[in-house]
Amino acid sequence: MEYFTIVLLAIALGMDAFVVCIVDGLVYPKMTKGQKIKTAITFSVFQSLMPAIGYFLGLTFYTYIKNYITWVTFGVFILLGIQMIIEGIKDIRAKDNLKHEKEYRYKNILIQGLTTSIDELAVGVTLLGLSSDSTIFFYVLIFFAVSFILSSLGVFSGKKINQLLKGKYGIAEILGGLIFFSIAIAAFF
Repeated sequence: MEYFTIVLLAIALGMDAFVVCIVDGLVYPKMTKGQKIKTAITFSVFQSLMPAIGYFLGLTFYTYIKNYITWVTFGVFILLGIQMIIEGIKDIRAKDNLKHEKEYRYKNILIQGLTTSIDELAVGVTLLGLSSDSTIFFYVLIFFAVSFILSSLGVFSGKKINQLLKGKYGIAEILGGLIFFSIAIAAFF
């Protein structure tokens, strides 16, 4: 898989973490710089390890699914794109945008990191036909770096982004969904 496509994939995968980190930046306004960095690292670890786990789990079943990898890739990214766009539209239409100040709890960040990265397991399976055991580790590093940048941007600029998007976090999710669609189409080329 071309590195440009992997970076696009990393951006699309990182969008949900980016959005959640924006919200964290808003609802935890007293978060220290250290807590913000810890939050970004937590999201990045989950966002980068889940595709690797999916990849290695998929290796177990590769002989059964190798003839369908292109279609699986297409289907997974179309479904993820649809899911992100629907969530984005729901967020845009929502009347209450989580503007309540809360106390920072790392346990909540761990749960958010895990739940925003579950879909990356499926993405890891799609990498079976596109990479080898040695390149998957390079992809993990790309996923980590991109997710760390996006998560850091989100958590450090939550309040400013809220002003720019007028509280409509869904715009970032819709953008991520559209990137997933382009990756789905690219699976055939």
